[in-house]
Amino acid sequence: MKLLITAILLCVGAIAPALARGRRQRARIRIVDQAVAAWSGTPPERRVQVFGERVRQAPDSCADLYFWGAALVHDRRISDAARAFGAAYHRDCDLESAALMTFACLKAGASSDVRESLPTLIERTWDEMRRPRLGRRPIERRVLGVLLPSATTETGEIELRHFIAAMISGIR
Repeated sequence: MKLLITAILLCVGAIAPALARGRRQRARIRIVDQAVAAWSGTPPERRVQVFGERVRQAPDSCADLYFWGAALVHDRRISDAARAFGAAYHRDCDLESAALMTFACLKAGASSDVRESLPTLIERTWDEMRRPRLGRRPIERRVLGVLLPSATTETGEIELRHFIAAMISGIR
């Protein structure tokens, strides 16, 4: 009897953490999906304002921080974008492209023509980071999927040239 109770407790102890991880992952995906919907439903000229407010309301949302960073790049506020991308990466290290954009934006911060310099800096930083495979993780795929809806490869990864085009295409 003691053996049976011990076995049951061991099974429950082994299953409970897996269930908790699954619950946390579903919650992360739900939050990311809300941010994706907000990006898609917001006109480009209002994204800095809308995502700035969303970040103030939910400062732990990696996707809102990421989209705020993208909107700030499009608004030529590169130093602010670097902070937003950095915060997004610190909230979720699965967003490797957020780390890439943090460093590229820090390097571009003082540049007079961001549209010209940022693509080169993104590519150079990508090389320095040992060419991470963009979009290989589910959360990053969801975030990048709205920025680059038709640019994923068969494995779900994003080609660097498409990523660069998405990041600079909205610069005003």
